[in-house]
Amino acid sequence: MDASRSAEPSRDPRAFVRGCGLILQVVGLALMLGGCVIGSLSGVLQPQQERPAMSAGEWFTHTPPGMVLTALDVVLTTAAGLALLTFGLGMQHERRRATMGALVATAGLALTWWASTIAALLLAPSILRITINLLFAMASTVLFLLAGAAHRETRLHPPPPDEPVTPEFLAEIERQRHADATEWTAAPDDGAGNQD
Repeated sequence: MDASRSAEPSRDPRAFVRGCGLILQVVGLALMLGGCVIGSLSGVLQPQQERPAMSAGEWFTHTPPGMVLTALDVVLTTAAGLALLTFGLGMQHERRRATMGALVATAGLALTWWASTIAALLLAPSILRITINLLFAMASTVLFLLAGAAHRETRLHPPPPDEPVTPEFLAEIERQRHADATEWTAAPDDGAGNQD
């Protein structure tokens, strides 16, 4: 019976963290690209202002609150998407501090969308705006909980330490590259220009 138990593959304790990293990468890419697309279509999706603003301060004070909320949501969500993409990649490659970065990024994203939902309720009540903000707030809260679970798992089962790139490591890579090139050029030619 013990032999069958030892033959079973053991569960990798950091597989959950790598899976969360993949999820954060996909969501981060969607948020980043979505923010870029929504930002470029803002003149089509929302009406233009009656008179153009002369400065950023004037734009914030004379623009309807719904437009300001949308602009802030687009910019902050695009930045958070880039952060999620970055920290998700770090989690997938088992970097020690990537889970903390993902936790902070998802917390910022969740706070942004919950604050935007409350601001939409108070300043620019629109059923569509409130529904979209609420959906994004709930989704970012789920991402925050997922990042928190991944951070806990990383603390329980830490990955191996990050190894710095040393001159010895670079010299070893160069030796391997040289050995591979020498082996390829020393391979016999079959007469048709193919090397084995």
